Amino acid sequence: MALVQGLRGLSGGSSLAKLLAQERGVRNRGSLPSLSIHKILSWADEHFERTETWPTPKSGSVHVETWKGIEMALIQGHRGLRAGLSIARLLRRYRGVVGW
Repeated sequence: MALVQGLRGLSGGSSLAKLLAQERGVRNRGSLPSLSIHKILSWADEHFERTETWPTPKSGSVHVETWKGIEMALIQGHRGLRAGLSIARLLRRYRGVVGW
């Protein structure tokens, strides 16, 4: 509350998550950058070029994201994405990938 309200000599308007992100580089899940279909497809293409397989939610890390996190953002419609997609649906629609 001191961070939020500016108590104890603090300027206010902050939070513990913001402070940890700023001072310690901890990822703040509340302010993650937006994703785009174009960016996700680009990462999927890179994954395919590198591994000769298309990514799944279990494919691990991609840049500073995880494929599981991307899957959840697609399904739930977070981070600038429309709800109701998945990695599989995205690849089927934009890359013609069927059942991998």
